[in-house]
Amino acid sequence: MTSSVSKLYPYQAIAVAAMRNGVGTLQQPVRTHPIVWTGRDYGYPECCIEAFTNFLRTGERGTCVSDAQFPPELFGTGFVPCQHCVDTKTPEQLVYEINARRTDPVPFQAKTNVGFHAEVIL
Repeated sequence: MTSSVSKLYPYQAIAVAAMRNGVGTLQQPVRTHPIVWTGRDYGYPECCIEAFTNFLRTGERGTCVSDAQFPPELFGTGFVPCQHCVDTKTPEQLVYEINARRTDPVPFQAKTNVGFHAEVIL
């Protein structure tokens, strides 16, 4: 028997699994949802956090970037950008901005052609 979580996008499946383990519910107001606070701790842009949370709540992609336009450098990082950020910023700019806001002690990393790297803000 297949779990319904396996039919979701990987990032959506992680959020659903976390909520099943008591981390939060999709019925919570967007601004108080644990995923919002996690996104802020990780330094993700507010517009991307809102787009991702709305996607989880409604199941509709809305302003989350489409699979076809998802920057390969950001794939597998856990960060899901909104369409506006993909249209107006390079992956390098996003990494820089995320690390500038990040309160989590581990720097955000993106893939490059030589593997993973981190742009650390000193």
